[in-house]
Amino acid sequence: MATEGRFDRQILRVSREEFSKHGYYGTRIDTVALNAKVNKRMIYEFCHTKEGLYMITLSDVSREAMDVFKQSLPQLRTAEDVRTLYSILFNLLEDQSEFIRLWAWERMDPTIHGPRILETASSIFEQVRQIVSARFLKSFPESCGALFEAVEALCHGYLLTSAMYFRCDPETDTAEISGTQSPALRRLNMSMNTQGILLESIERLLVRSV
Repeated sequence: MATEGRFDRQILRVSREEFSKHGYYGTRIDTVALNAKVNKRMIYEFCHTKEGLYMITLSDVSREAMDVFKQSLPQLRTAEDVRTLYSILFNLLEDQSEFIRLWAWERMDPTIHGPRILETASSIFEQVRQIVSARFLKSFPESCGALFEAVEALCHGYLLTSAMYFRCDPETDTAEISGTQSPALRRLNMSMNTQGILLESIERLLVRSV
């Protein structure tokens, strides 16, 4: 039984990598079996179908992301300002690269057996909305609903950009050559600059518009 559990964990680890990189249609059970170093039959015993493996993977990644979010709630609730709160949120989500990439796949084709990841992301944003409104917006008129929709649209755009960063293969990044910035460092700088602009926009929308 312990051995079966170990193989199940191997299968799930690889399926998370494959589905987040290639999406549902681009992932092959043969590849999962090869990289997990198991017989393909073991995968079908574990989940019966490719669709079953995908749904198990979505649930596992969603549960992990929500657990991490809940652990970060104290930081979010005590953030000194809106800008800091959303910065914590973005850093938290970016650390969950498989969640972000699967989220991007679901947004591109929401009909694929979902929207498990999208539902989790929506729940996270709703809880953040409640924290922000309770902590920073003393009066909460109905118009704030439209403001939050605008903020969350900005957040979605940023996370889609982050998903594109994650899709880049780090093995293709080269070290700094002849004083030229490496691709990895360029991506990091671009991400930081984009996040700075986004945080400024969120602060303007939520704090200065109410």
